[in-house]
Amino acid sequence: MKIINPAFYRYQALETTEYIKEFYDLVKSVGADAQHANVLTLFNELTPLCKLLFTIAYSSRELPLTKELKALDLARDRAYSGVRSCVAKLQYYYKPAVQQAAAQLAAIFKRYPRANSQNYDAETSDITEVSDALLTADNLAALRAIDEGHDLFVAWVKELVDRNNDFRKKMEQRYEEQAAQTDTPNIIRTRAAAVVLVKKILERIGGSTNAGLNPDLFPKLQEALNIMAQKYNTRAKERLARQNPEKTS
Repeated sequence: MKIINPAFYRYQALETTEYIKEFYDLVKSVGADAQHANVLTLFNELTPLCKLLFTIAYSSRELPLTKELKALDLARDRAYSGVRSCVAKLQYYYKPAVQQAAAQLAAIFKRYPRANSQNYDAETSDITEVSDALLTADNLAALRAIDEGHDLFVAWVKELVDRNNDFRKKMEQRYEEQAAQTDTPNIIRTRAAAVVLVKKILERIGGSTNAGLNPDLFPKLQEALNIMAQKYNTRAKERLARQNPEKTS
């Protein structure tokens, strides 16, 4: 299986650290098979670098939200919970067409059972995926079907999109400010060294399907790493598109 490489050149400092953490935890969770001789040496070199990076980067994330961020988080939670609960109830509406449309929309929410009850970054990502799905052509038609021509739910979903975007922008600004305070030359060097090791490990994992590793488990690791890289690459591309609307390629 071909390994999809993370586009580190597009990532912000904190995005890079987040990717490294998720990569480290994923490879470690697989255990001995992933830490085969051709990976283990590099993984052991990566461990102390990760401990330093995570200690510095995530200490700033434990800071409480500002009043503005709390208000934005509450606004998006209310919009999300409101749309989700009403859609769920409309599955029992007396008109079959509304029931069917509501069931179609409820299936989207079921794919994200913890969307508004997890850490802020994961919540932002999940709510974005939910709202994007709700606004596709088929699901827009379903929203209008349960509205019966009033466009109440379409407006409600757009309110969710706006409040979620407001929250994301403020959090990105906060992370940039915090990164500027904590990104010492030592941390920059440490992160760069970790990136080099991650790339080397990915090369070995990508070329090691016949290296004596578990034939059932190892392809699953490769697939999980590809999904993770796609997620971070897409997130970075979308952020850059928001910052530079004329340069979306």
